[in-house]
Amino acid sequence: MRRLHRTRQSVEGQLLYQYLTAHGLRCELRNEFAAQAIPLDAIMVEIWVESEDFAEAASILSSVHAADSGGKLSLVDIEDSPRGGLSVPPERDVVCPRCHERSPSHFGECWNCQNDLVHPSAPR
Repeated sequence: MRRLHRTRQSVEGQLLYQYLTAHGLRCELRNEFAAQAIPLDAIMVEIWVESEDFAEAASILSSVHAADSGGKLSLVDIEDSPRGGLSVPPERDVVCPRCHERSPSHFGECWNCQNDLVHPSAPR
């Protein structure tokens, strides 16, 4: 594995990690919790990528940073990046049949009343 990127911002590290894995690249997010707990410049969140995936990951990182003039990674930059954004479909909400609150589709039960959710794509 090779280190691709370092940042003091755990959110930036998470966004980049999620973006790379959504593109099928094998990578790891390291020092995420240590960087939050210990406020030292020496401890930074790091993205490490498998050697075989490093060239593609570096290209993705360059294209995302080129789209952002500040040099910081953000969700907007990822969604609007030249690579076409995340390759995963957007999540749809499910409406609870009991209380009518919306919950993300990956939830098995309503966040509000804990009723089982009926997913439109699930077999009945």
